[in-house]
Amino acid sequence: MGDRFTPVPSLSVNSKRGLVIVLVAMTAIASAAITWKVGHDYDRRREADRMRSLGFGVRPTPLWTLDVKRLTDQPGEVLRTIPSLDNGNGYGTLVDSSTHLIAALGQPRTYGGADITSDVTLVGLDRTQGSTVWKRPLGPVRQCSEGPVTDAIACWSDRRVIIVDTATGRVRSETTPGFDVSGVSIIDGTTFINGSRGQGPSTTVVIQAGTADKPMSSFTRLVPNAGTSASVTELVPSRNLFIVGGLGDPYSMSTVYALDTGTRRFAVNGSLRPIGVDLFRAESLDRYTEQLMDDNGTTLQNQRLSLAGGSFQPQVLATPFAPVVMGDGVFDPTSGALLWRDPVLDWGRPVGGVTPAIVGDVLVAGSLDGNLIGIDTRTGRRVWTTPWRNSFTARIGITDGRYLVFGDLSGMHSLDTVTGRIVWSVESPGTDVDRYTYVSGARGDIVRSAKDSISVWRARTGPDPA
Repeated sequence: MGDRFTPVPSLSVNSKRGLVIVLVAMTAIASAAITWKVGHDYDRRREADRMRSLGFGVRPTPLWTLDVKRLTDQPGEVLRTIPSLDNGNGYGTLVDSSTHLIAALGQPRTYGGADITSDVTLVGLDRTQGSTVWKRPLGPVRQCSEGPVTDAIACWSDRRVIIVDTATGRVRSETTPGFDVSGVSIIDGTTFINGSRGQGPSTTVVIQAGTADKPMSSFTRLVPNAGTSASVTELVPSRNLFIVGGLGDPYSMSTVYALDTGTRRFAVNGSLRPIGVDLFRAESLDRYTEQLMDDNGTTLQNQRLSLAGGSFQPQVLATPFAPVVMGDGVFDPTSGALLWRDPVLDWGRPVGGVTPAIVGDVLVAGSLDGNLIGIDTRTGRRVWTTPWRNSFTARIGITDGRYLVFGDLSGMHSLDTVTGRIVWSVESPGTDVDRYTYVSGARGDIVRSAKDSISVWRARTGPDPA
């Protein structure tokens, strides 16, 4: 494929937007961004032949490819998506740990027309060879913590949490909380389990914290009378906060609490999430607006909401400056000041699209009309436009600081973010959504997962010109 550009397909804007929504749902978790700078800590003095990484501008070398069928002896078992194990039917994503790649296998089942997972098995894979190091049957779980993870990964169902050692597959703890579990995260060595008990307006939201071995041993936070369908929607220890969302009258409400004390800080109508350095983004469906707020809940920016959930935050990779994207606007991540606007950033508009990543000083946007567009993050100037058939499905990448390797509905590709040129491609077999390809990182290598297949690729080396 190389430097050839394929023509824009004849899909309608509504069809494209529908596909975007599906793919966002499929990759919402997989979302974990991995920043890697080729050669950053490369010690040439220890290399007698003075070879160096050529980066991702040269098609990498495949280390190994693994058919998922080789991982299991259970007929019909397929690769599941981590963290949302109910998503995917062989299109699963892996997570990277401090020692291994972690895959999840399960039998797809259908209940009420939805794809669900029964028993799940975690598999630890050697990064360099693709061999199975350990397997851990978990029984019925519906989610696992998203990557990258370190020495432990948590998986859970409604009333059960199991934490597995990523190096050995050993079960470090298995807990039965006295509430319905909504999420589990392991952050800087602390395990947080959140959920709720009770129903209706009197629902109590619960957060329990501890270690991987004793996950409920440190402290408990309770939010009584949190409202109908209330749950923890965000938990950010680095900002000492958690957010509880629930149904209000007639729309949803979000309330911010201090994590260390459980003290209520402020509340807003609609959904709320942390963004930027000390900012929040609020989306109010009653007024159909979206706002940027400061750390005290004061509105800094207010604009019309073109589409619910329409602000698609870029994956921040190697960059000195990561602005906030909200609708078609780009804002300073600290002050919330408007920097510039471009309609391509708002996929709620007919001319809009998505923003897969920021690399260096370039924000990469994928338009619904079939273009990849590079935009200077500080000025908003469009520096290049590249026709690309599957621009609106470009997701999840890894970079060497210049070249962005991403997956889309046709395969895996490398984009020169300075010139906008596609320098190489690896196409996926199959048709339609079967070809969708996930790209993630594993200690500097590229992990490519497509339907029923996993492969790891390594940047090539060559003579050091110095």
